Amino acid sequence: MRWKRVLARILARVGGGKEAGWFLLIVVVLVLLVVGGVRFYRDYAAVSDSGAPLDDRGSAYLYFDRPGVTATMEVTVRDATLDFDVQVDKSFAGAEVGYSLVLTGNAVYTAGGEVVDGCPGDAVRSTGGVRCQVGKLDAAMTSAAPELPTEASVISGRIVRDDDGLAATIGVDTGRGFSNADGKRIYFGLPAIGTSYLPTAERRAVSFPLNGAKVLVPERLTLTIDYGELPVTNRAENVSPEPLVAGTLFWYEEDVSAIKGRGSLVDSITEDDEQRTLFLVGLYVGLATAFLPLLLPALWRSGGRIRRNLQQ
Repeated sequence: MRWKRVLARILARVGGGKEAGWFLLIVVVLVLLVVGGVRFYRDYAAVSDSGAPLDDRGSAYLYFDRPGVTATMEVTVRDATLDFDVQVDKSFAGAEVGYSLVLTGNAVYTAGGEVVDGCPGDAVRSTGGVRCQVGKLDAAMTSAAPELPTEASVISGRIVRDDDGLAATIGVDTGRGFSNADGKRIYFGLPAIGTSYLPTAERRAVSFPLNGAKVLVPERLTLTIDYGELPVTNRAENVSPEPLVAGTLFWYEEDVSAIKGRGSLVDSITEDDEQRTLFLVGLYVGLATAFLPLLLPALWRSGGRIRRNLQQ
């Protein structure tokens, strides 16, 4: 090949190729340092890259159309779905009761599919008939400023007593996950789940206007939220509130207004990979810092001698 003949001619002119050999060796080492630097910089940038910020996950609040209703709500959160199991306490003597599940922010269901009573069939599921509407919330319902009314999706229906008492199941597909990854950490943020806060003395007396009707907070709400068990490779970090059982993201509280699960999980496998990458980057930087001050002057001197030999 032509480049081989040119290289052989250059080596012959510089006296057997000794100087050229050193010159080429230094060039190869420098090229390897540059290539390694590009690779390690890419790996370091991938490790240091931050994920998208975790936005507000909204809220999912339960109300009834009658005062004095004591209820239990069990919520299972998986990926982008929210499944609500509502059980009215046996102390309530009525044959039926109306409820409203008010969703804001990222807890709002996705659109699409066959629409029945305003509800997209593939995003809202229920054991009984429900109706979906868009509503403007009273600022007091969400502790928002009066000048910033909150728009919400409202799923309403009636719970009719049967052999199992008064119970309803509502499933909502939000189409949006509640977590994102940032390096070794997975940040999660669940909607505020429960109901509006009211002092005990006001729960029977205070109602909120909602789509032409009045709704009231439960007299007493027992709340369970299940976000699943932690994989063996993950550990919880800065989780609030504290989960009920170690190794799970499971919360349980009695007589509570709302629970807003937040926190981060650390993936030990990704953590090990990051530590290995950072170690190699540090090792490379140390070697490059040690060799470059020696290689560059040697390259300059060797190149100068080659140029002088070629000129003779």
